[in-house]
Amino acid sequence: MAEQQKLQIAYDMTSHHALGWRFLHVQKRLGLAFVLTRRKKDIGTDVTVVCDLWDRAKGEQIVINNITYQRSLRDTGKFQEFLPDYTELLAILSNRYGITHRIRLEEEFLKSDGVGGIIREIVVASSDA
Repeated sequence: MAEQQKLQIAYDMTSHHALGWRFLHVQKRLGLAFVLTRRKKDIGTDVTVVCDLWDRAKGEQIVINNITYQRSLRDTGKFQEFLPDYTELLAILSNRYGITHRIRLEEEFLKSDGVGGIIREIVVASSDA
């Protein structure tokens, strides 16, 4: 009997913002995430799909007296407009593939262990460039 191989999934330490994508593209990506996660579950791995959403991403920008102001997706209401679509899609995929899921917003992601150090490194590297 062949020894089971461990499925390696690359993680780029990045949380990808999907609110700007066309919804069909989002459906395909989330669908793929659930398919891959189901495979991991089938080989005995404890799994959950986490969908990171950036509610404070730039929603609109205006210039007043040569000063640029921007409002987040949450402030403009765009985030709240699309959130039910994500919630519904995640529930459908979760039921279809038998995988638990959760939505993680920007604030929670930024409080995750190690994220502060990574952001610091990015800021330092960009200021050196």
